[in-house]
Formats: sequence, structure tokens, C-alpha cells
Amino acid sequence: MWILDSYSKGCVELWGREKGLTRVSAACPPTFFMRLDDPASHLEMIEGLESRYKMEDCSFRTIYGTFQGYRIFASRKVAEKIEKQTRYEAQLYNVDVRQDQRYMAEHDLFPCGERDESRFSPDFEVPLTSLEVQVAGDPSIPGDISCVQVLNGRKRRLEGSERTVISDFLELVKSHDPDLILCPHADTWIPIIVRKARRYGLEPTISRTGWFKQMASKSYWSYGKINHKDGAMIPEGRVLI
Repeated sequence: MWILDSYSKGCVELWGREKGLTRVSAACPPTFFMRLDDPASHLEMIEGLESRYKMEDCSFRTIYGTFQGYRIFASRKVAEKIEKQTRYEAQLYNVDVRQDQRYMAEHDLFPCGERDESRFSPDFEVPLTSLEVQVAGDPSIPGDISCVQVLNGRKRRLEGSERTVISDFLELVKSHDPDLILCPHADTWIPIIVRKARRYGLEPTISRTGWFKQMASKSYWSYGKINHKDGAMIPEGRVLI
């Protein structure tokens, strides 16, 4: 399966292309590895973990070598409590690995490629359907959305009242069902369109499930200056660029 989207919400969800659109749901509980230099000094904590969570003695391989330790089936919050209780003596691994990433690694899967391809190859086929979208106006200036241009083999211009334009656009997305949506200033426009669609009682078909992952805005330091990145809404089951 050529994977185009992945995330975890209780279980791992993979979207891809394999003789048509495919969606796979798989159980993959959060888990991480723990190593203690002196397990005997943390016996009470170990017994407490065993009584509350599934926990296994195991050996695991890292870039530093193979270690004896424990595999704990619990969330990041538990890992953070272990760090505090052991005063950061516990060595924890895979705490920051997303569940969908771990699932793909454990099943020899990777995004944007077929199983028999090399994940390191710079050249690969992209079997995705796409839709190009151009929203008229400046997303930073409040106002009605009165015109949207859509390119999917042929150019279409959607005009009219804001509700009509948004309704026609979302219906077009639903009927064409693209894997990839290309939209200038998407991080700004998509939240606006989704918010207005919900206000009009319209289904936000930009996401294949109707749900979006929220990305908060943030400031960051790069090349000697502070930059700002706007928040974004990431649709489920599609790639938004």
C-alpha cells in the first residue's frame, strides 16, 4: 500500500492507494522501553508498574548497543512520572516515537512508497489524485469568500454568495475525492473555510472523515531571527499543501 496519511486515535489509521483508496485500522497501544542501572533500588516502582500496566522483561537494541530492561505498555505521561520518581536515572527509549510511526517500523512499512521499493530512493511514482485550489482575496483581511478557482483537468470558477461558493467547493471536493489538495496559503485559508462551512451547516469534506488535527501557531528561532508560523488544520485521509 502506498501510504499517504497516518495518525493514531486510539488505534493506528493508515490511508493509502492499493487498487483504489484503502484505509487500514490497527490496534497499536502506546509502549516504551526502560533500562535501570540498579533495578533493585527501584523495586517498589517496578512492582507498582507491573500491577497497573502490562510490563515485560526484555532485551532491546539501540544505537548504543543491546540492553536488558523492560517494555512498558503505557503512555508518555507514565514515562514522565518514571523520570521524576527515579530522578532521571531511568533510561527511557521510544517515548517520543508516534504510534503510527512505530507500527509502520514494526511492519516494515513506510509512507510515500510501495513495500518492495527502497525508502531511500529519490525517485518514486506518486499514484495520487490531486485538486488545485485558488481562493480569491487575502486570507489575512476579513471578508466574504466570493470566488474559488479549482483545477482538476479543467479549470472551474465558482462564484456567488459565500455560502454558495463554499457549498459548491466542498461538493466538488467530495465528488472528485482527491488524495492531494494544493492550495496557496492553505494554513490560513483552510481554517477559515472550515469554520465558515460549519457555521452554514455544511460538511467540511476537505477531511475524508470530517475531522482535523489542530496545529497551534508558534514562534521559533532560525538563522539569527525569530520567525512565526501560523496554526493549521490537518485533514484526515488527504495531503494538504
